[in-house]
Order: sequence, then C-alpha cells, then structure tokens
Amino acid sequence: MVACKHELEAAIDRPVRYFAFPYGQPENLTEQAFHLARAAGYHGVCSAYGGYNFPGGDPFHLRRIHADPELIRLRNWLTVDPRKARRAARAAPPTATSAGPTPAGGSA
Repeated sequence: MVACKHELEAAIDRPVRYFAFPYGQPENLTEQAFHLARAAGYHGVCSAYGGYNFPGGDPFHLRRIHADPELIRLRNWLTVDPRKARRAARAAPPTATSAGPTPAGGSA
C-alpha cells in the first residue's frame, strides 16, 4: 500500500490521495487496513460493496457502486426511494473512529 503510493507518485509526479481496495468487499476492509492507509498518508479509501455516502458519514471511507455496461445499477441507485434511503441510513455502520472501521459483527 505504501510502496505502490510512492511508485505511482514518482511515475505521475503528482500526489496519490486515495486508495481503492483491490476487491473492496467488507472482509477486505479491516481496521488494520484503514490504519495503514491513514499512516501512508491517503486522504481516503474506496470500497466496492456499495452503499450510500451520507453527509456526516465517514469521509475517509468512500463507498462505490458497481457499474454495468447498461448502467442499470447506476440508474437504480440514482432513483432513490426515500424509504430505501432511510432504511440504508439506519443500517449504515457508525462513523469510523480515527483508528478505522469497526470489524464486521463488532461494536464500537
């Protein structure tokens, strides 16, 4: 994670601010991984398991959605049903502490 950041920065002569986890699933996003990303100087990390990025949520963890060629999933995500948004907000994990996210199944 650190070596890749330095190699990319040297290659493009610009700072690399964000890290995208290769698989980005919940089991890949450990507290240790978040800690390493912060220690390496990243401004944030991206996951791939989807979800909403709500105001007041953890700004370090950017949730992404899968994009298919027909953009069907994107259209579904953009068509936000208020009930679905409220349900997602209630189910969203609490904002991560400076140490990183709470491990799956754990409590803050």
